[in-house]
Amino acid sequence: MDMYGLLHTVSRNDIIRITMKYLEGYMKEAFERSQKYGNNARQFVVLFDMEGFNIKQYAWRPAGEVVISLIKMYEANYPEILKCCYIINGKF
Repeated sequence: MDMYGLLHTVSRNDIIRITMKYLEGYMKEAFERSQKYGNNARQFVVLFDMEGFNIKQYAWRPAGEVVISLIKMYEANYPEILKCCYIINGKF
């Protein structure tokens, strides 16, 4: 994701708002599935594909602030839904 380009196109609040909107939609779907398959269906497996990752983009302060804000919101509001997280194609 080109955070530099994204933050020059939309506001930080827009990014946070759309991310939370998608998360709420996923949570609704997970709740519906949990009615059929049990409570484990409410947990998420997160996959970060780091192909094309550019550390310069994330070292830029506004981008870092958005990422930190999203992590804080996630931890504060949805701590119980993360089952595990995988990072692939990382070249560090």
